[in-house]
This record gives sequence, structure tokens and C-alpha cells, in this order.
Amino acid sequence: LRFAAGQRPRTVEDVMRSVLESSTRIVKDPAPAVALKAIDAAAIEVELQFRVASLAMGISARNEIIDLIHDQCGARGLSLAMPA
Repeated sequence: LRFAAGQRPRTVEDVMRSVLESSTRIVKDPAPAVALKAIDAAAIEVELQFRVASLAMGISARNEIIDLIHDQCGARGLSLAMPA
């Protein structure tokens, strides 16, 4: 994921952690993780790392995570960055 660089990286990390904690379709052990990958003048790049109970849950979990990201970004005022 890429977020607009004008936002504080810690805030982006906290919001993404909240997304992972809110998910009902990913496993919580091992714990999911938020990795800040890079920052430049345009974007903060973030990777969400999580597991699902079965391969069949993969698409459903990813769809849920994307929906949660959309909701949390709107609620917390985070803006996605343009593609690289």
C-alpha cells in the first residue's frame, strides 16, 4: 500500500494495525504485522503481513482487509498515494 507522504508514518502504522486487529477473517496467532517499507517525497509504502486459516479464505480475507482499509482511511483522514 502507498499512502501520501504528508502523513506521519507512525499514524499510518497505527491505522493499519487497527485494520488488522479488526479483521475477522485472518488468524491472530502468529500475530499479523505492519511493515513500513519505504518513504519518499510522494509516498509512505506499507506492507500488511497476515495469515489465513486456509487457502480458501485468502480472497475473502483480502477483500475484507481492503474494505477495512477504505473505512479506516476515511475515518482517520489518511490519503492513499498515486501509484508509483
